[in-house]
Amino acid sequence: GWEFVRRRAVSEFLERIAPVASRAAGVAVVPSGPLPPYSFTPSLETAASPVLAAS
Repeated sequence: GWEFVRRRAVSEFLERIAPVASRAAGVAVVPSGPLPPYSFTPSLETAASPVLAAS
């Protein structure tokens, strides 16, 4: 699997980060997903970056 936190471990993960999350004013920790791998990459239809094109 490609998940960062396996579904069966979400509750344990949230319990472990709760102390840190409770000290982060204005920040909400909300699990989401699953997200497909391509959701982390730019669209292929997006124009090429001038910086990358010059490489």
